[in-house]
Amino acid sequence: ERPKDEGKVTPFYKGGSGGIKATISIEEAIAIAKKEVPGEVVEAEYERGRYEIKILKDGKITDGRITEIYVDAKDGSIKRK
Repeated sequence: ERPKDEGKVTPFYKGGSGGIKATISIEEAIAIAKKEVPGEVVEAEYERGRYEIKILKDGKITDGRITEIYVDAKDGSIKRK
């Protein structure tokens, strides 16, 4: 079970012998992802020690391109596009 902090769920970073708290918030992960791919965030979720951020590139619905960016929940590094 994830601990709650003032109504917000604080995700765990799972690694090593046990889980530790993520050091990057979902808001920070979104900001990191938007620097990498400008556009409108359509989905953001925490999963397996990373945040998965889906961005509609340049905010244009017409081209229909959604880019997935994975941000490490511990150090904020981009894991994969």
